[in-house]
Amino acid sequence: RYLQLSRQTIQAGAELVIWPESSTPFFLERDSALAAPIHALAAQTKATFVVGTDEFDGEKIYNTASVIGADGRTRGVYRKMHLVPFGEYVPLKKLLFFVGPLVEAVSDFSPGTDAAVLDLDHGMQGSVAICYESTYPSLAREFVNRGASVLMVITNDAWFGLSSAAFQHFEM
Repeated sequence: RYLQLSRQTIQAGAELVIWPESSTPFFLERDSALAAPIHALAAQTKATFVVGTDEFDGEKIYNTASVIGADGRTRGVYRKMHLVPFGEYVPLKKLLFFVGPLVEAVSDFSPGTDAAVLDLDHGMQGSVAICYESTYPSLAREFVNRGASVLMVITNDAWFGLSSAAFQHFEM
């Protein structure tokens, strides 16, 4: 099936560029001046981009994957559903109020709620697991059941430095 999809992709002339988790130091869909070069590059190269970024909806922050189509326009966004405790949020925050200041790089992300299938152009539908979501086979199964034919994983394991966490993630 992979080879068949690859042949279809090559025949259609489709290009898919996948950037890692947190690859933009700004809100891609909110900071239009900073995002404009990325949108323009997608349109200029006729490539579909999957970009790991953060999203702010006015109230909450999400760890997301944004798809920019070959026309330079946003096709859709997937919001990470399975957040990393003590890395992307503090569980039981009201009860564990003292933990936040102790854990330096804890972000206050909100979980997404939809196992989104995204338009990747050229008739391809795909889904993105962000970082440790790749360890949830039920999520991949949900993506496929909803019509995804391309499954992607974007991650930024550099957060873990020289610890064993990146190696453990790879093994999982």
